[in-house]
Formats: sequence, structure tokens, C-alpha cells
Amino acid sequence: MKKTIAVLLCVAMAIVILTGCRDRQEKAAGADYRIALITMDLLDQHWVALEDGAKRAAEELGCEVINMSPNIKDDILQIEQINNAVASGCHAIVIAANSPDVVSSAL
Repeated sequence: MKKTIAVLLCVAMAIVILTGCRDRQEKAAGADYRIALITMDLLDQHWVALEDGAKRAAEELGCEVINMSPNIKDDILQIEQINNAVASGCHAIVIAANSPDVVSSAL
């Protein structure tokens, strides 16, 4: 149940971010807006499908989604990817955390 809620919250967050991306596109045509997608791993087909959907939506809205997920499920590797996303100047980060105790926040 907690995982289902977490996935639904991640999808809702992605929709909100991508909607904001559309507003930004209308205000400044051609502006770069990069979103880091950090899921639990790159192996599970669920996360692969999520990435495909996010990239299609981002293309329609003029944004860029960068998958920065670790190869295996590991909290430390996810934290490293979050640090990398911030360091690379991503405008938003969408994360599916391994731990249900993680609280989301905006950049």
C-alpha cells in the first residue's frame, strides 16, 4: 500500500512539474528546463515505462527529462544521484525513494 501511494505521489509530482514546464515554455520559448528523474533502479520494467512516459510528456512540453537512476536499488547511490542532479543544474528532481521515510521537497 505504501509503495502504491509513493508511486502515485511521484506521478502526481511529475505532472505538476511538467505542467509548470509548459507555463515556462509559453513565457520563454526555447528556454531549457531540465528535470532529473531518479527512480529506484534501471532494471525494473515499471521504472523503464515511467521514464518512457516522462520523456514523451517532456518532449511535448519542450522540457528535457534526464534519468539519473542507479543501476541497483541502493539508498546511498540514490543520494549520490540527487547530489549529481543538483550539481548539474537541474531545475527539478523527481525521485522514487527506496525508503518510505523520505520527505519530498522542491528545489
